[in-house]
Amino acid sequence: MLRFVGIEEMLREYKERIGCFILAGGEGSRLGNLTRNTCKPLIKVCSHYHLIDFSLINCLHFNITKLAVIVQYESIDLINYLFESNLNSLVANFKVMPPGTKQSSDGDFAYKNTAHSVKVNMDYMVDDDNIRDILILSADHVYSMDYDFFYRHHLEMDNDLTVSVSQVSLEEASRLGVFTLDEEDNIIDFKEKPENPKSNYVSMGIYLFKKDKLKEALIELEKSFGADLDFGEHVLPYFLENYKVGLYKFKWYWLDVGTVYSFWKLNMSLLDHPTFIKDFFELDKRFKINKDINNSSPSFFGENSNIKSSIIGKNSFVLGNVNHSMIGDGVVIEEDVDILNSVVMDNCLIKKGTKIKNAVISQDTVVEEDIISDDEIICK
Repeated sequence: MLRFVGIEEMLREYKERIGCFILAGGEGSRLGNLTRNTCKPLIKVCSHYHLIDFSLINCLHFNITKLAVIVQYESIDLINYLFESNLNSLVANFKVMPPGTKQSSDGDFAYKNTAHSVKVNMDYMVDDDNIRDILILSADHVYSMDYDFFYRHHLEMDNDLTVSVSQVSLEEASRLGVFTLDEEDNIIDFKEKPENPKSNYVSMGIYLFKKDKLKEALIELEKSFGADLDFGEHVLPYFLENYKVGLYKFKWYWLDVGTVYSFWKLNMSLLDHPTFIKDFFELDKRFKINKDINNSSPSFFGENSNIKSSIIGKNSFVLGNVNHSMIGDGVVIEEDVDILNSVVMDNCLIKKGTKIKNAVISQDTVVEEDIISDDEIICK
């Protein structure tokens, strides 16, 4: 007897057939001092969350059953963080994939690029007959997304690849992958990091592939590009030429943290959208990935301190004035200090009388002189 399966039933059935790779191996060189002693995915946002927490918690909210985190640069602390979390108990099949465990076709053990790191580890998904689709995420994006709607769109359109896109300013678009669309949202063109973007629809770096199509493409592309294989430069254009590709328009908050300015802008923006922080905190409490939530020590605020529209981390000592700023854990702010529109990372000492404006102060920094900018963001 012929059986017709509705989209909701397909969603329930196929949801357990998604494997996910989170790409968490980037160096983050454009972030300067912020990645001096740590990897990019562990950089703190909102004085509490790490960048990778957002993708992890979105996955858990989706009830992902098979998850692999690919790590490389300064990875020891990240590996420790991942195993100290509850991921082993929250995800049926969870694995961390550092370099050196598998040799690539060029004889090297290091990951050379985004798609290369997936190609090297693809057997983890390919050998599992239960996996039908592969979700690719980045560990440096801040957003809260219900992948149910994304996946439903992927199934309804029967795409070989579905890419989630967001609208940004044209200035931001120039450092991202840009789609040009017609009036019916069909893809006309795609350019990776164009100097003069024609559109502000950008790839969010969130890809949902049919497993067999991704496997085919990576094998074929490796013949031409080897270990330089990249999703934006090579895989996406190849799929646009050879397979069915669709877009999913994401209309809520999303930001790619690629530069010092974007990191500063992210923190300032979140201060202006406190409901996003509150909602994400409530979601995080369900899974308790970040152990720091339950190990908080109180901060101290002196009688002459003045705190406005700011977030202060735990175990900080504040005697000065903080306005519209993010202050990390273990920060000491002495008397007569004024901090405005700035981000101060963990364990910094801000000496008496210092003025700070429009700045990002990296971890373990002692500030003894004014840091004020009206034109560009300073990272010290």
